[in-house]
Amino acid sequence: EAFIDDAHTLINELKETIAKNDLDKIKGIAHAIKGASAGIGAVRLMEKALMLEEMIKSHDTNRSQEIVKEIEIEFQKLLDLHM
Repeated sequence: EAFIDDAHTLINELKETIAKNDLDKIKGIAHAIKGASAGIGAVRLMEKALMLEEMIKSHDTNRSQEIVKEIEIEFQKLLDLHM
């Protein structure tokens, strides 16, 4: 339950931060999502967050919005399983 609340908040922050193109904050949020996901065994969500984190580290922002959408999809899948 705590993971769901935290992840939901982080994903909303991520969407806002992507719109502002704040790369350092995007990287930090992706890292937080990655860690939280790993902690509960949500491998696909963790992989998407890692992908976003690595893209931002290499200043490759071309697909960042697409990856954020994929993170949202993976999170929704977790919600669907949890309900």
